[in-house]
Amino acid sequence: MTAGLALLYLFFFQLLTEFVAAVYAFGLLRTQVPPEMATLVFLFSPLLWSMVGKGAPRALRGLRAALWAVLAAYLVAPLLPTRGVMWAAGVGVAAFLLAWPVLLRVSRPTETAAAVLVAMAAAGLLRAWGAGLDLFTQYPTPEGRFLMWHGLRAALVLLAGWWVVRFGKKPDLPDALDQASPGSIPWGGVLGLTSAWVLLYFAGFAPNVLARWVGMEPQKVYLAWGLALVLWAGYVYSRGLPGGARLRLYALLLALALVLTLYAYQIPFPPSPEAYPLWEPQAPFWAAGTFGLTVMLLPVLALSLAHFQGRIAQARPSLPALGRALAVASLYALALILAHVFTTVYAYIPVVGPGFRDRFWLVHAVPMAVLVTALWRSGPWGKGQAPRSRQRLRMLAGVGLLVLGLWLALPWRTPQGPSILHGTTTLRILTYNVQQGYREDGQRGHWDQLALMRELRPDIIGLQETDTNRIANGNLDLVGFLSTELGMEAYYGPKVVHGTFGIALLSRYPLEDPRTFFMYSPGEQTATIYAQVRLPDGRPVHILVTHLDNDGPMVQVENILSVAQGLEPVVLMGDFNFRPDTPQYRRVTQVYVDAWAARWPQGVQEGGVRPKKRIDHVFVSPSVRVVDARYVLSPASDHPALLAVLEMRP
Repeated sequence: MTAGLALLYLFFFQLLTEFVAAVYAFGLLRTQVPPEMATLVFLFSPLLWSMVGKGAPRALRGLRAALWAVLAAYLVAPLLPTRGVMWAAGVGVAAFLLAWPVLLRVSRPTETAAAVLVAMAAAGLLRAWGAGLDLFTQYPTPEGRFLMWHGLRAALVLLAGWWVVRFGKKPDLPDALDQASPGSIPWGGVLGLTSAWVLLYFAGFAPNVLARWVGMEPQKVYLAWGLALVLWAGYVYSRGLPGGARLRLYALLLALALVLTLYAYQIPFPPSPEAYPLWEPQAPFWAAGTFGLTVMLLPVLALSLAHFQGRIAQARPSLPALGRALAVASLYALALILAHVFTTVYAYIPVVGPGFRDRFWLVHAVPMAVLVTALWRSGPWGKGQAPRSRQRLRMLAGVGLLVLGLWLALPWRTPQGPSILHGTTTLRILTYNVQQGYREDGQRGHWDQLALMRELRPDIIGLQETDTNRIANGNLDLVGFLSTELGMEAYYGPKVVHGTFGIALLSRYPLEDPRTFFMYSPGEQTATIYAQVRLPDGRPVHILVTHLDNDGPMVQVENILSVAQGLEPVVLMGDFNFRPDTPQYRRVTQVYVDAWAARWPQGVQEGGVRPKKRIDHVFVSPSVRVVDARYVLSPASDHPALLAVLEMRP
């Protein structure tokens, strides 16, 4: 039972992640609320139980159809373009939520807890080996590895299908479904259950997201996260689920640790332009402790989900009544999901959007508060299985083996250390807006972008639109993937909690003192990375990577110039969102040289290429000699890549 349930929970959270990311992709491409958001109605599929009606035979037919739909959707989704992923993953999510009322009625809480812990370990394993990308949903490549990973997916689907067949033939299943109580729905259990799965979706199945909350190296978080899973699996094996009082205490500690961590790293950006440029402040000394506690207590969400499932099963609601309750709870879940997305895109959401600025911590505080309150108000659901059942032993072994595989991935999927500049004063600089890893046509493009970077062989890369460690972009670590595949050191720039344009700096050479500062932004918050690399003679080269707000506001230009003032030599690159015919461009070129214009003063580069809407720039100090500079037009992103070969003169 546990293995099959674990696969279902793994499939559900993977499909949900891909579904929301696909819906968001259409808004990303159009920079507006997309009509595809209407597909979020899939979250309300439990309402269909009102049409199916009562009776075990109908419930069993509905359960089998829903489970097979989950497996089919999971199998085909990675083979489809973005729109196809949206529909296939959406159907899979709807099918799981449709089957869930039955699973909640007939599964035992200890089985659910074990299944979710195993699913979390499997998800972490896939992301560790994918360097921050899920091997089964985000990693497929046109190279030979595609067949290998899809073959493994197909094998898991077959295993889950075998479980579905066996589960549907359980002799006690019809009796369990016929036992319905006319009592009221345990709304505390339903809302607590929903809060638990939403919080697991936000970060519980993606350790890389936790790392990007606080700017920690993912490898350290993977280690601690895996240890936490093993310890809590051992707890369930030896003692079963914690009692109500203990679980309330654990959940309360998790709530405090999680909210305090996010609040500690959240910056309340001042409204006055005079307060900028604003260097990212140090987090309070206690933030590292609360973050560590958050990572170690995160599996409590799985135990809480199991507790609420026990409360629901104890109440024995009819399937139509439970379906309606879960559909109402889906409205609450949808509000939380949209709120999470709004913490990034608030500038594009009329009326309500600005209220979500700097509120990333609150989006997590609300479901944690609901979960803790529901635990506090709920009574015990009764005793589970014997503490040392064979099933729990399998659960402990499964979690242990998956975590061991996760840990083994870390040395293999960690970027090699950067080298030192030897005997050269020439740097190959690349600035590239990667559109959250999507191609110009809206399809996933991280492999195409990686191939382009490999072809251009840059020493230093400035990336824009890399804030992908969010549910809006599939919780994938695009920077971690690129830095691992390229073997480059990475600095991620602003943390996820800041709600900014994502920027990152990759380098083949050691980065010294990388830091982030913020510019005044009346709209979407923007930031700039500052770091140094050192030449063979010991001279530092000052590197700045930025992404300005729409139209490249002059106030942000002045913020950057004030930081760079007096530094020599300077390489300033990024997506500036202003063209050469603007006052902002003229202001920057009063101080620095446009590398592309210096190489092609006639405005046409080799091959007759005349770039349109030139807003991606590399500016350098006048002392720097521009050996070459060219825009590389490619459908791998909606922006061209700009490569500049620079010689640092003595």
